[in-house]
Amino acid sequence: MLLLLLLLLLLLLLLQLLLLLLLLLLLLLLLLLLLLLLLLLLLLLLLLLLLLLLLLLLLLLLLLLLLLLLLLLLLLLLLLLLLLLLLLLLLHHHHHYTTTTTTPPPPPPPPFTVTKNVFTQWLLLQLIDHIGGHACFTISPCYVRIYFFNGGRIICVSFMHLFFKCFNDFYGFIFKFVCFFFFSLPEHNVLMVSFCDRLLCLVCRAASTFTLLTL
Repeated sequence: MLLLLLLLLLLLLLLQLLLLLLLLLLLLLLLLLLLLLLLLLLLLLLLLLLLLLLLLLLLLLLLLLLLLLLLLLLLLLLLLLLLLLLLLLLLHHHHHYTTTTTTPPPPPPPPFTVTKNVFTQWLLLQLIDHIGGHACFTISPCYVRIYFFNGGRIICVSFMHLFFKCFNDFYGFIFKFVCFFFFSLPEHNVLMVSFCDRLLCLVCRAASTFTLLTL
């Protein structure tokens, strides 16, 4: 009996030892697993760090590219400014050269007198100033011809001592020229002048006989 008991005790001890060994093995396995997990975490952290570094490098490259683009734009602007300065210098030099080497323009013609009527002369000067063009006068014993140059339009009016009135509708480019014929018009007769103004619409057809309009 004692032997049996001893054997049982030994068996129990052996079992306990085996259990302890198993526990130790399990602990070792757990430790190994933990170590592996830690290693994996470290690897993941390293990968994340590498990704962050790559992102930083990409950002730096983008910044460098933007800086290069800005520098190129600045260089282009500087080149454009230099070209503009060169063009201005060339234009100034060309203008100076042409103004100093070309022949001077001919002198303006002497002042023109249509009639001895002061009011008619004043009205003609107002007309030329209203049109904003240049006038060239041709005088002959029987008629006076005036050429108006205004924006490519040439208006030629031939008349004999005509009283001349015009108005210009700028937006419609409508020119109305009314000329009527008088051999003698008193200089200071205001009533006669106002009467002639009233007769403008009536004498327009008669004045077209003496007036040639070329638009």
